[in-house]
Order: sequence, then structure tokens, then C-alpha cells
Amino acid sequence: MKRNIARWWVVMMLITVAPAVLGQQAGHVRFHVNCDGGGPKLSRAIELARPGDTIEVRGTCRERIRVTRGPLILDGGGNAILDGAGVGPNEQEFNGLITVDGAHGVTIRGWSIKNSTGEGILGTHGASMLIEDTVVEQNFTGIGLSNSSAEVVDIATRHNSIGLDAYSASTVIFRGDIDISHNTAESLTLNGNSLGEIRGAHLQVSNNLAGGVIISAESILVIFGFQTSQTSRLTTNNNQGPGIVIGQSQLFVAGAGFAPGGIVITSSGNAGPGVLLVNGNISSPFGAASLVIENNPIGMQFLQGSTATITGGLNVRNNVLGINGDNATGLTFASIPPNPSAIQSNGTDVRLSFGTKSTITSVAVGTIVCDATVLSRGTTVCP
Repeated sequence: MKRNIARWWVVMMLITVAPAVLGQQAGHVRFHVNCDGGGPKLSRAIELARPGDTIEVRGTCRERIRVTRGPLILDGGGNAILDGAGVGPNEQEFNGLITVDGAHGVTIRGWSIKNSTGEGILGTHGASMLIEDTVVEQNFTGIGLSNSSAEVVDIATRHNSIGLDAYSASTVIFRGDIDISHNTAESLTLNGNSLGEIRGAHLQVSNNLAGGVIISAESILVIFGFQTSQTSRLTTNNNQGPGIVIGQSQLFVAGAGFAPGGIVITSSGNAGPGVLLVNGNISSPFGAASLVIENNPIGMQFLQGSTATITGGLNVRNNVLGINGDNATGLTFASIPPNPSAIQSNGTDVRLSFGTKSTITSVAVGTIVCDATVLSRGTTVCP
């Protein structure tokens, strides 16, 4: 009690030099910052805030801020802007407009964050945050996570050089509608033992000037078997590189109890392969997913030890080359009655070479071409 009274007295004494205090509930304070009003800056409110407080912001703020303790809510109300134009320093890495440095339980809600020479939002040193109803655009990197975690809900990261970059054992959970588009160098990257989870979201990584999703260096993009996950969707369309790249990593769909084909993964109209694997793995062993791979130069390309286990729901069509396996360790494709698979209507439907091993069972396949080194079995084998 004495601590709360002392804290309230300090806050009240600082009213003339601090953001307005709107109220106090259960010991937590709500600050109000008007960045257009000429009063104290957002960074000042963050200095005063204590765990559990809320800072409500309006107007356009032009500063870099660092959050080192939480929980804390930064509420932009859907209209606040954090603008880094002309705000130094100018480094491209580890230089967020908002940096959450080791703090847990930080919520960033209802913002437009733009024009950072570095990251729009950066989490580092084990930070954890919730980012929701926020647009991050025209930054070098929209959202960066270094050994940190974020749950992103109904957000857009677009017109950046890099859209979202999670690395060094970071975790990102996607919920709601996620728009990662019109980025110029990289779009969505999971790198260095990082994990991305689609939890009932529609994750759309489309219309980027490079590739779509990159999963590399022992990382994983996964859809777990939670009930809320059974409507998950991943769309990677019309990128100027591959739709999905899996390098020494995995894309995995669980959902043993889900309705067949309820989870939809689409990769269409990309300038590179719809799905490109280099010593990577893609698995949908329970028939929960429908994979639609169409209108790419190559539908799915498996290189250098790559593997696949896809039971039901594989539809590879209208590509120049449907499936290309070159030195692929093991490709297992099966069709199941409630969620059939087909590799048809491509220029060449399946081409296997350089020791690739395949098991194709009950899948509707048009043409298959193999060299003499291929080992194949199932209902569709090399001629």
C-alpha cells in the first residue's frame, strides 16, 4: 500500500513534465500521449511506466523508443503513427523504431510504423510481445526478432526491404489476417533454429519483388493440431522468386483429427518454383491439408537430399514442370478417398533423376520421366 501511494505521488508531481495520467486501476496507470500536441514524448511515458501500465497514443510520433520492462501496452488506437523519417541513427540492423529489449508481455496495438532505416519493430534479448492491428511499412525490415518471440494478429508488413525476419531461435505465431506483401528483398524469413506457427491465420505472403516464405537453417513452419488451427491457410502467390523455400528445414502440417483438406496451402503464379526444397522436408502425413501448386515454372522442386511425405490433398497442375526430384532422398505421395491427390496437366508432370527415391501410391499422375538411377515403387513407377 505504501509503495502504491508513493508511486502515485511521484506521478502526480511529474504531471507538468510528463504525459497526462488518465487514471489508475488495480495499481496500474494509463498515460495519454499526444505526439501532435507539443507535450512530453512517448519515450518519456515509457520511462515513467511500470509493469502493467498502458500508454495511449495519438498523433504522429517522430522518435525511436526502447522498452526494457513489461508487461506494458502501447495502444495507438488505430490511428497513431510512429514515423522514422529523419530520425537517427541510420543503421539497418538492430535499430528498431520500437525496440523491445528483453521485456516480456509488451503489446503493440493499433499503430502505423514506417520509414525506419532499420527495423520498424525489433525484439531482442529474449523479448516477448503481441503485435496486433498494426501496419509496418517502408522500413528496411518491418519486424525483426532476435532470440525473441511475437504473436502477430491482424497485421500487415509491406513495402519494406524485408517484411518479417525471425532468427537466432525466435518464435512467431500468426493469428488472424496476415499480409506480407510488396517487400523488395525478403518477405517472410525463419532462420537459425526459429519456429513459425500458423494458428488459424490466413498467412498471405504474396506480390513480393523477391521470393515468398524462406525457412532455413534448422527452422520450421508448422500448423499444429489445435482446434483453432484447423482453418489455417498459407498463400504464396505472384512473388518474383519461389513461393516457398525450405533449406535444411521443415514445413509440417499436423491435424490427425481434422477434416481432410481443411487446411489450405496455395503457391501459384510465382516466377520461381512454387515450392523449392534443398535438403528440406515437407510433411502432411494425416490428410489434413490441401496443397494447390499451380501456374509456376516448376511446381515442386526437391534437391540434394530433400524429402516429402504428403498423404492426400496434393494438387500440382498447370506448371511447366510439375514435380522435379534431383538427388531427393525420399518422396512419398499418397492419395486418400476423402482428399485425393493429382499431379496432372503440367508440361511434364513428374521428372526424377540422380538417385531420387519415390513412392507414389494411388495418385493420379499424367506423365513421368526418370533416368536410370531412380528407385521408384508404388502404383506409379518409372517407365
